[in-house]
Amino acid sequence: MSKRYQKALAAINERHVQLVYPIQNAREPRSLWHSLHPRSAMRWDWSEDADQRVVDLWHLKDDLCLGREVVYAKWFRGRATFFSRAIFVPILALLGTTRAEALRRNANASRLYAELLDNSPQTPRRLRQAVDLVGSHNRGDYERGVKLLWEQLVIVGTGEVDEGQFPALAMGATRHILEDLWEEAAGMEPRDAEARCQALLPAASPFSRFLDRLMRRVRSPQPSQ
Repeated sequence: MSKRYQKALAAINERHVQLVYPIQNAREPRSLWHSLHPRSAMRWDWSEDADQRVVDLWHLKDDLCLGREVVYAKWFRGRATFFSRAIFVPILALLGTTRAEALRRNANASRLYAELLDNSPQTPRRLRQAVDLVGSHNRGDYERGVKLLWEQLVIVGTGEVDEGQFPALAMGATRHILEDLWEEAAGMEPRDAEARCQALLPAASPFSRFLDRLMRRVRSPQPSQ
């Protein structure tokens, strides 16, 4: 285990939720970039002159996924996000109060999730083919469905695999990939989950506010058809 891996793991377990890369180099929400390189602004560039630290962090992200000591999902505003196992369980428990309703409202999300429950993990290409959402005309339906699965944390990233010209992030159903955490969350009372989230994440944290918005959005009444 490299020192960078250990430092990144410690940062995630200390802060509990961290983005991989910062948003416009802002210090908040906290990111692994600023945990590893606190005095450096990040320059997003993949040319030959790119900052090697940006590339290294991308590979480190994959190592952390494979290590399963922390949890990876495209969660906060659709961005690459890591969770400590300690915070993932209560967040998953809280989202459990809205999960069924969220999936019921999106037929494509339900189809994608059913496929991943049957066969996990899968790459985006394989998943699109499995549920017949291939082609540019289906791209929006696929992306909206997967976005909902990420937000509800019913899927997690399991590492990148070669898929054509570029590597692709494989996704798996959380209840299969992290069965122990899923079962722990299923047995947690909502009030206990809320108390643990409050203890580990400041109420003013962008991550706490994002979680609140997710839950309010799903619980809000929908207009009649």
